[in-house]
Amino acid sequence: MPKYTYNDSEGSIPAVPGGDYILGVEKIYLKNKKNSMIQQICAELRVLPLNSDAQGPLLYEYFGFDANQQWAIDVFLKALKRQPSAKGAEIDINDEWLKSTVQNSLGWATLKTEEYEGVQKNRVARWITTVDAKHPDPYPIFYPDQAKQAPATKAAPPAAGSTDF
Repeated sequence: MPKYTYNDSEGSIPAVPGGDYILGVEKIYLKNKKNSMIQQICAELRVLPLNSDAQGPLLYEYFGFDANQQWAIDVFLKALKRQPSAKGAEIDINDEWLKSTVQNSLGWATLKTEEYEGVQKNRVARWITTVDAKHPDPYPIFYPDQAKQAPATKAAPPAAGSTDF
């Protein structure tokens, strides 16, 4: 029989300070909006640390398919380098496409902290879609033996946090 030792843990990884971080897509799937039959994309994102072995917090982002929200999907896919090759390309988004194309992808985002029910949580303030000196391509960092941009079907990146904690 397995044994367990009670450690009085708090039960979650604390939020990181606001700033720019690499996020890894741990899970991504379609889900109905609460009390609705309208589908949305749910992305479970992990803050990945560059200077620490600690695991970063998990956060959730939701993307709707309404005409006035589709820009958010564009920016999300561009930040992960998973956008279609041509403007106007139509994608049949389903769970299989999300898992094979987007899951395990990496991208830079600016995070902010918000308080929810007395607990500090991270939220994406904006996705960073350009690679520059401050925001280098994250794929060689987490996939050093792979080509410049690792395919989304490779093993998940290390489960851990940010550049600043």
